[in-house]
Amino acid sequence: MRSNVDPDRLDATETVRAYKNLYGIEYAFRSLKTIDLEVRPIYHRREHRVRAHILLCMLAHYVE
Repeated sequence: MRSNVDPDRLDATETVRAYKNLYGIEYAFRSLKTIDLEVRPIYHRREHRVRAHILLCMLAHYVE
């Protein structure tokens, strides 16, 4: 398995664990896009606005 993360930050075991936990993130985004939260498409141009929007969506998912 390959990763672009520095090996000092994330060793091989942690990389595999992170990959296996990816389904949780994918489930959350799928939930956001479907009927669970009904988040409509919103388009941002600036990086800080995109990050803020994703943060708010993830917080809403955790509350839900």
